[in-house]
Amino acid sequence: MTRQEQALADDKMRAEIAKLLAETKQINVNTFLAPALAAAALMGGTAAIVKLFFLKLSGMQMTQTEQALADDKMWAEITRLIPETAKISA
Repeated sequence: MTRQEQALADDKMRAEIAKLLAETKQINVNTFLAPALAAAALMGGTAAIVKLFFLKLSGMQMTQTEQALADDKMWAEITRLIPETAKISA
């Protein structure tokens, strides 16, 4: 093998190693970060629903304006979390 061929083979090997390292990093993110974000989204949604449930149970009454604001905030959070959860699941 000539020196040029050896240099080309070395460059190809370095490129393949860099590619594998990048893929490994992506796999690590997908195996750790994605489930953590999904769990956080699920916990946040559950907390919002439980909070509303206990407000109803405790007999605390909100004004219609307060209830509408709380509903709007809850739906905004749900609509924000749905695309994030879909991205994580994909």
